[in-house]
Amino acid sequence: MSEFIIPLRNVMLLQNVIENGGTTLCELRRPEHTLAANLTVESDACSHIVTLSIGPLKSSLTLQRASADKYRTLRDFIEDVANGHADSGRRVQRATALADALDYISKRLEDGQVAYITPTYDTARPFGAVVTSARGEICAAVTGSTKEHLGEQITSRLAALRNQIGERS
Repeated sequence: MSEFIIPLRNVMLLQNVIENGGTTLCELRRPEHTLAANLTVESDACSHIVTLSIGPLKSSLTLQRASADKYRTLRDFIEDVANGHADSGRRVQRATALADALDYISKRLEDGQVAYITPTYDTARPFGAVVTSARGEICAAVTGSTKEHLGEQITSRLAALRNQIGERS
């Protein structure tokens, strides 16, 4: 049995509803069957909140406005839910959040420093980050509740490290 996919013309429909908000019906297809997904998009200055209904199934997803992958992420999420991979939809959302956190952290690093992001099992602090020097030495390791919190933690630890180095000199 093949899986449901969203035809290209409907992907373009998704792009339009994300940018303009509102409600739309998105068709998913597989050779022997067609399925309708009802989407509602509400946007604010930073994000798009998508509510998805496929028959009795309901799910939601938050996409960052600035994300270049938001259309692909939404398409993958809808297809995952339609194909019974609801956990995959959560994984897509988590992977997107981790990628956003990595981008956010990387902008705060000095030349030669590299950030690594990982999920944690702590629901209060679901993000973990390690920053290394160009030689692979660990400069900072923190956990945070949001990418902004993680950024604050990293910035604070790196500043403390610079102060320590300055005091030794």
